[in-house]
Amino acid sequence: MTDQFKAVCFDIDGTMGDTFPLVVPLFAQIYGPYAGRVLSGADVKAYFGLNEAGIAMKFAGDRWQQAAEDFYAAYARELKAQHIQLFPGIMELLKALKQSGVLLLLSTGKGPECCQITLEHWGLQDMFAATCCGGPDRLNKAEHLKGLMAQFHLAPADLCCIGDALSDFTACAAVGVRCLSALWQSDAQDRDELVRLNGPYCFDSVQACATYVYSNCPALQEYQTAGDFVKSIAKTVN
Repeated sequence: MTDQFKAVCFDIDGTMGDTFPLVVPLFAQIYGPYAGRVLSGADVKAYFGLNEAGIAMKFAGDRWQQAAEDFYAAYARELKAQHIQLFPGIMELLKALKQSGVLLLLSTGKGPECCQITLEHWGLQDMFAATCCGGPDRLNKAEHLKGLMAQFHLAPADLCCIGDALSDFTACAAVGVRCLSALWQSDAQDRDELVRLNGPYCFDSVQACATYVYSNCPALQEYQTAGDFVKSIAKTVN
């Protein structure tokens, strides 16, 4: 039996766009002076799961608020300077889902400030029916999903989530939601473990993931033929 999704929840980092090469060195650059030492990528990644303010608290102590403000400003500037774009096909997938009436949701580890900066940079500030952001003290995506299902009266089978990290898979598994693992980055984090745990639902391309979503979203099938949908995604990827 196929899935029958009424809603799709997206992650941001590593799923909609390749933001990791920007944020890791930027955290080190901005928070290092507050910490009084040179920060490595490993230092920063040790606190992934916390939002930007939470990471600032780890490195800047009592000055965390100013450190976080410095990061927000630098992040907004560098998103533009480095021309960080959506992965090819993501915008077309989002538009097709929204126009067909599929509920679009967002769950991210980013804090509200950087989430808003990112969505505005990509022109997606009005795309999602609800946005759930990360907290300063813990990764909370399972709570996000529970809250979204309650808010929109969704059963777990009504919802799928697209995310690139093992934490996305474990959050989905905790609440009985299908996770579609986004492995379209060549250096996707947690690739081997995700293939082991979620193999049939791991996708190496946006197009492959979009095709699965199409085949399991009745509203999308009613809105657009399979051929037209695949063409709209493929023309941006090729």
